[in-house]
Amino acid sequence: MAHPWLGKLLELQTCDLRIFTNKRKLDSLPGDLKELLGKRDALLKAVDDAAKCVKKIELEIKTGESDIKKLDEDNRKLQQQSAMVKKNTEYQAMLATIEDNKRKTGEIEEEILAKFDDLENAKREFNRVKQENAAALKMVKADFDDVVAFGDTLKKELATLEKERPAKVNGIIPDVLRRYAALMKKPETGAPVCVVENGICTRCHMRVTAQTLNQLQKGEVAECDNCQGMLYDPERVEL
Repeated sequence: MAHPWLGKLLELQTCDLRIFTNKRKLDSLPGDLKELLGKRDALLKAVDDAAKCVKKIELEIKTGESDIKKLDEDNRKLQQQSAMVKKNTEYQAMLATIEDNKRKTGEIEEEILAKFDDLENAKREFNRVKQENAAALKMVKADFDDVVAFGDTLKKELATLEKERPAKVNGIIPDVLRRYAALMKKPETGAPVCVVENGICTRCHMRVTAQTLNQLQKGEVAECDNCQGMLYDPERVEL
């Protein structure tokens, strides 16, 4: 059976489904870009944290060295003053302070030596993180650029499809077009115009009735009893 409008309707459906798909993809792109920016920020933060760890240990070493310098200066002054002290108690107190400063100096020196080991480890970790994350950042940037480029491609294609769509409506029976438009309000449920495979509607994936199958065998465009999709048999319909 000949249905000249059916071929035009299928062309319109192909266009509409591509428009729907492109819009859905475009809607998902901001989320994809946000996720990539999150990955970038996490990689940069890891490098920054590693760098801060190095700087923290370097600052601790400088603080320790400064403390030693102050203790040495304090001892130098105490030794100069001790030469002028006449009371034994004061002299002994100065000597005790000098010894205590030496003890503190020794402890700080040990801490500094340990921190030099920590510093070397922190620098190695920083270099490792920096190198690995630099490679990862390049991949993230490439992915980001790809998503942006893909978005531009989708927008251009969408503009072309929307420009071409009005012409594809011509030649379709108004009643059929209204029925199609109603079904196309929810394209995510499937194509409004579809076929039956092994007795199953490819739109709703439910079995159709024998009466519907009989209509299709006659070359008619039938309605799915379950989803109201527009069914046809491509082997029995002339487009």
